[in-house]
Amino acid sequence: MSFRSSDAELNSFLVENKLEGKLGYVYLNDIALRYLMTGNPEKETVFLFIHGAPGSLEMFNVYLKNADLLEQGIVVSIDRPGYGYANYGEAVVSIKAQAEIIAAFIKSTFPKKKVIVIGHSFGAPIAAYTGYLASDEVKAIVIASGAVDPELEKFTFLADFTNSTVIRSIASKETQVASLEKLAHKDELLQMKNIWSKLDQEVIAMHGDRDQIVPFDNVQFLKENVKSDKLTIDTLHDNGHMFVLRKNIIVDRLLRIDKKLD
Repeated sequence: MSFRSSDAELNSFLVENKLEGKLGYVYLNDIALRYLMTGNPEKETVFLFIHGAPGSLEMFNVYLKNADLLEQGIVVSIDRPGYGYANYGEAVVSIKAQAEIIAAFIKSTFPKKKVIVIGHSFGAPIAAYTGYLASDEVKAIVIASGAVDPELEKFTFLADFTNSTVIRSIASKETQVASLEKLAHKDELLQMKNIWSKLDQEVIAMHGDRDQIVPFDNVQFLKENVKSDKLTIDTLHDNGHMFVLRKNIIVDRLLRIDKKLD
């Protein structure tokens, strides 16, 4: 099973929903990133979504066509390296390397904008590192169901199993990439641990208290490592890992964050 759409399918999505938009690619050090952008490019605010593992940019199609967000700003979703049509199947396990290409994209495309980066699950630490690298542009970082605490990255059996020779031969490429990211994730989180205290943007941690995939205890790591005057904890009661797909939860919160930044 593959979670990706071709360029033609994404362009059809724009046409079918009567959206002003742009589909493009960014390259840095042989790493690719694909993005889909919707909305009026003259708007000041940018809502940029980063998916988890596995995933792809169309995970956030509901926001790419959301009238309330588009009235306020530009909406962008990306294929992280290894997923979708961004070097599909070629894992880039380095959080720093992924953040560097996203930050380069933000700096070149939105140099005078107010960027709000939303990272889900494995995309959350990448969002934080991106904010660190593009601090002039990124004004807020949303950590949604964030897998951020290296000490909670203990369960690698499934990743080991998926990465075995026999299973790898039948697993989808995005599943293979996700398993390689999982195996490297603890070390990657340890390498970036000092970044959290250097963040000067607003950091909003949204986490469901019934998350069975990324433990709610990850929020405690943020409390201990992000500046207290920059951190807001938004506990989503009776919600699990995928609340990020519930637009009734996300849209109002993003609009409030944007208003607070004015």
